[in-house]
Amino acid sequence: MKTHFIIIMLLFSNISFCEEFNNLDSLNIEKDYIQIFYNKKLGTALDSVIKNKYGGKSRLYLKTKLFPTDTANYFIEYTPGPSCDPSFIFYNNILQSLNYGHELTALKLLIPGNGYFYAWGHIDNDYNQVRKYHIKNNKITEVKQPFYYVGLETKTNKNLILYDDTLLTNIVANLPSGSRLTVLINISSYYLIKTPLGLTGWIKLHPEAMWNGKTIEGLFFKGD
Repeated sequence: MKTHFIIIMLLFSNISFCEEFNNLDSLNIEKDYIQIFYNKKLGTALDSVIKNKYGGKSRLYLKTKLFPTDTANYFIEYTPGPSCDPSFIFYNNILQSLNYGHELTALKLLIPGNGYFYAWGHIDNDYNQVRKYHIKNNKITEVKQPFYYVGLETKTNKNLILYDDTLLTNIVANLPSGSRLTVLINISSYYLIKTPLGLTGWIKLHPEAMWNGKTIEGLFFKGD
């Protein structure tokens, strides 16, 4: 898909992610399931298999700069992973991986040309998590957020007690199993919940409570 002006609105897992950029193209690697969005003024689509410095072969899909005055080009590899863990790997000019062994696990990758890149998808995490990165000193670093937005409108499969803080001090509300709710944000193992009435409160979910969405529908670990 090519266009001179694009507004990307992606709706999945009941999450709306909207960014506005100019001159973006998209690469559909696996139809619309795995995609790379990039600035066509800075990047060129590829379909090349090269021998990497680690003894294996890599399929490169994109060569791009991260911002207009960047002197470096980066090459982007996509790999489905050894156990269905879709990942992106960044290489520098000499095809040395910047995150080999620490692949950027995601379904979507966006490189708009502002010096940053963005990745998201419900894979190897508990929900569709949007992350922002930049490259500094030849290393990929995530831009720290105060919390991750979840935005999941769903229902509870168990009785829930909502508290006024992450210390679980005072009860705000009780939600019986089957109640509708909105999962707003996530910090570590804590989730901020909004009730149908509009009350908000915190819950803590241990890993075992996340299995197959048995506590909150749609909120579960997807991956290995």
